[in-house]
Amino acid sequence: MAHDSDDDDLMELEDLKFVFSSRKKTRSIKYDHTRINWDEHIDRLVSTNKFEQRFRMPLSSFHHLLEELQEPLTVSFKHSINSTSGNDPIYPEVIVAVGLRFLGCGDTHSSLADTYGMSDASAYHVVEMFLDAVDYNDSCQEMQVRLPRTADELNDIAQRWRDVSTCPINMLEGHLGAMDGWFPRTKMPFDQVNQADYFSGHYQAYGLNVQAMCDADLLFIYVAVAGPGKINDSRAFSRLRELHKWMEGLPPWCFVSADCTYGLTQRLLIPFNAAELLGDDHRTFNFYLSQLQIRIEMAFGLLTTKWRKLRTTLSYSTRKNAQII
Repeated sequence: MAHDSDDDDLMELEDLKFVFSSRKKTRSIKYDHTRINWDEHIDRLVSTNKFEQRFRMPLSSFHHLLEELQEPLTVSFKHSINSTSGNDPIYPEVIVAVGLRFLGCGDTHSSLADTYGMSDASAYHVVEMFLDAVDYNDSCQEMQVRLPRTADELNDIAQRWRDVSTCPINMLEGHLGAMDGWFPRTKMPFDQVNQADYFSGHYQAYGLNVQAMCDADLLFIYVAVAGPGKINDSRAFSRLRELHKWMEGLPPWCFVSADCTYGLTQRLLIPFNAAELLGDDHRTFNFYLSQLQIRIEMAFGLLTTKWRKLRTTLSYSTRKNAQII
């Protein structure tokens, strides 16, 4: 009888082991991704004159950008080998390439993973690394978006605006920048409580309100994601504390321009609206002001043409959408 009891207990134990082992989640085997041959990849793009089309810059600029971002994009070789089960690490040049194609060509994470030999999860991580490296870089002059502050900078930017204008008199002397709003489309922001605030009745889409100002050379000197897409430009402009502080500290002869949706102030010049056009002087003023103001529209056009991701509907978190912009 004792032997029968022991056999029954042993069988029950084996049954329990079988149940637990069958329910236990087995760890998936990591696939051995074959990294792209970088030198061959570059040679092929250069030989077929496709490099600038893929990365939105010539090879010399790519190398300059790579040099600026090298340090934050360099990963530990040992840590990479351990975390990828022996796969080669993803080198900085590949991270820069992935980031530029994500923004410039609008490539998806999956297509980038297939092109450069990595998992989808790695592609997401690589894009995050690139965005952070660009976002926190303060050494590369070409990537800085900053307002002119010194007397020499103010005089230089004002002179470049004078060169652009065809006004025969110095009517717009002291113009420093053209201001306007831009509406990049996004998916419904599920990470926000007030989702309705992001829906614009004018555009009939979800999006963000971006306020920006450019110089005469169509280079942005100020960019801010000012709020959800529902708010108008005037209300969004009122939120820009840093910009208002800068404008208040300008010399008396300096000002910026905007369209009629903004409010007229001592430092913000807007055109006369239809009800205020009382004569040829007003129309002449509007003509020459619009000649300058149109350059912010040109800057937005160049921005979205060069970085095609901004012409798509951004489908990430609100924070990442803002970082991409």
